[in-house]
Amino acid sequence: MVSSQSEIYGERTGHTRNRRGRAMRGPLSLPGPFSPSALPIDRRRRREFESIVIHALNSMSPAISRAGVAVEVAVENAPLLPETWTDPVPASILNSRGNTHTIVMYRLPITQRAASTEETVALVAEVLAQRVAEVLNIDPEDLLPRK
Repeated sequence: MVSSQSEIYGERTGHTRNRRGRAMRGPLSLPGPFSPSALPIDRRRRREFESIVIHALNSMSPAISRAGVAVEVAVENAPLLPETWTDPVPASILNSRGNTHTIVMYRLPITQRAASTEETVALVAEVLAQRVAEVLNIDPEDLLPRK
């Protein structure tokens, strides 16, 4: 059934059953008449990851403000890579245009490399420190908190 706003409702396409002992396949929630807001099922995880990134960036903000450069940080789920990509999936990228630098942190590659929340926090801080250090031309260790 198709609504007037070109949203498709009805049965889900594709395989959604647990095959060969793996997790469920396909989306767990779709937009429809009983879920008009259509919130993605992983919204909570994304917000938690974003708060980890914000906390790491706030710890580095004094060094960034002293340098007088504009650093923006964005969070995406995963990078779009060409089919011929053979290198490991990047955890982040840095785009620089003039005096504005944008760091894109990829949530899924980072969280899949970490086994716990503590490791995720440490890995986010390390990846972000590497990218900010590229912008500021300093050693990443200068940005990480001392233990």
